[in-house]
Amino acid sequence: MVERGVLLALEGNCKVPVASYAERQPDGRLRVRAMIAEPDGTRLRQCDELFSWPSSESEAHQVGLDLGLRLKNA
Repeated sequence: MVERGVLLALEGNCKVPVASYAERQPDGRLRVRAMIAEPDGTRLRQCDELFSWPSSESEAHQVGLDLGLRLKNA
């Protein structure tokens, strides 16, 4: 749900270089890595952040949306 939230916020499609990957860390936290660039590959924006593990799918989706919007507006 986090990955889908990021892609939704970034309006990801087959013409935009975009990526999102979320994984549970050994300490129980959520690590999210995401990136977006312009269609020609310029203006690369990326992040690698840790979050508390979401308590629900809707919370996970919101984490992804928030992160995606921050990248989009960076």
